Amino acid sequence: MGRITVPYALLKTCLELNRRYLRESAKSGCLCSSTVDAHQFWYAQLNTQDCEVFAAVFFDDEQHLIDYEEIWCGSMDETLVLEELVKEVVERALHHQATAVTLAHFSPTGDGCPMPIDLSALQMLQGALEAVCVTLSDYLVMGKGCSVSLRERTFLS
Repeated sequence: MGRITVPYALLKTCLELNRRYLRESAKSGCLCSSTVDAHQFWYAQLNTQDCEVFAAVFFDDEQHLIDYEEIWCGSMDETLVLEELVKEVVERALHHQATAVTLAHFSPTGDGCPMPIDLSALQMLQGALEAVCVTLSDYLVMGKGCSVSLRERTFLS
């Protein structure tokens, strides 16, 4: 059998259409229906990134997705970055009038295991969001092809 050559642009288009489809499906409530759905959504949104990304999904009081935003792109290894990140997440949650938020930290070179920076970010974010009456639903740590929910690992109360 002969080898089929698919243009790179066509593959990128398919990936983008998949991301958009999952985003629209999530707006109809599918994102909250199972952990598998949530992990698929996040994987589709972040897996093609070349740098570290910190992203958020904002929900209303009926757990409908309001918006998905990439909050940070770059290295998350400094305290100053964490403080700015917390400030930005809280500002975006208030902007969207969200009652809940799910966060994800994606590292293209990571294995999906939580690092000390993730645990520090989790603690700071949980406290800051609680102060403005926004629930932190989950915090995912993601690497290429894998993800770990800190709620499932009981780091998040």
